[in-house]
Amino acid sequence: MKTYKIVQLGASFTNSDIKNLESTLNANAKEGYHFHSVMQVEKTGCPVFASKGIIYLAIFVRN
Repeated sequence: MKTYKIVQLGASFTNSDIKNLESTLNANAKEGYHFHSVMQVEKTGCPVFASKGIIYLAIFVRN
C-alpha cells in the first residue's frame, strides 16, 4: 500500500528557502518517501480578512 505525504512549500523562494526545500527533500527521503510531484492550489484564509493566495504543495510517496 502506498502512503502519501503533502508538504506546503509556499509561492516564492529566496536562496535560503531553496536550501530549506533541499533539506525537506532529504529528510523525507530518509523516511523512505520519494518525491512525486508539485501541485499548485489556491489557499483560502480567514473569511473576515479575505486572505487568499497561490501556494505549492510537494507530494511525496512511500511504497
